[in-house]
Amino acid sequence: EELGMISPEEFIGIAEQTGMIAQIGELVFEKVCRFLASGTAQRAGLRFVEVNLSTVQCMDMELSSRLSSLVKKYGISPSEINLEITESAMIYSEETMRKVMGELQAAGFSFALDDFGTGRANYSYLKDFPFRLIKVDKSFLWAEGESEESHVIFENMLALIRGLHRQAVVE
Repeated sequence: EELGMISPEEFIGIAEQTGMIAQIGELVFEKVCRFLASGTAQRAGLRFVEVNLSTVQCMDMELSSRLSSLVKKYGISPSEINLEITESAMIYSEETMRKVMGELQAAGFSFALDDFGTGRANYSYLKDFPFRLIKVDKSFLWAEGESEESHVIFENMLALIRGLHRQAVVE
């Protein structure tokens, strides 16, 4: 209350440094489960809700069991939640990421690659990981009309995503 609204860009880094990001992530996930269990999302016509995972959460080998327990607790389907993973999270340990995502996918969760194009834009992530949705960073849309080169990059990025039979969203 003293500070007012604090943007995620400010508090996420601090939460990661202090080790509180996993607790915050689990709290957010549980609130989403409670919201989905209320039926409000379904009545509004939402097919799923996006939930961001932090890099720390993505490296947690127990993540799948904890998230699965929460969806069971609230009697909802994992298909109602699409887990967002930032491109920067992918660079820490592809092996761990592959294992954690494999367990989550086996449990019924789906994934979005968030902020695509802002990090190392490794196209192999699009091919090698089970992302159903690719969220192109807003900077590409903002730059799209500024030059022919930016337009070509933006259009080809979308064509690539569609060509891989993934859904594209531009923030």
